[in-house]
Amino acid sequence: MPLKGPLPPQRFGFLPTQEFWELAMYTPLLSLSCVGYICLISALAHLVGVSVTAFTWWHHVLLACALSEVWSGIFELGCRRVLRRLSRPRLPA
Repeated sequence: MPLKGPLPPQRFGFLPTQEFWELAMYTPLLSLSCVGYICLISALAHLVGVSVTAFTWWHHVLLACALSEVWSGIFELGCRRVLRRLSRPRLPA
């Protein structure tokens, strides 16, 4: 889905936008985001000192909903910054 203008701003400065993820669905950014999300869950469980399998089913549901929104928003923010920096016109040397 090509955009007719720039991407809309993120809600609260870090939550994801539908337009960005519709474009990222067909790029390696989606798989990088998934790998980062799995690493984030593992790191948080390790820092808290809890086994990931020790959570009950409703812990997984609450954790997945909250962390997936925040993680995808932060990942989008980082991607936007990198893409903005790469797309700037460079001055001739």
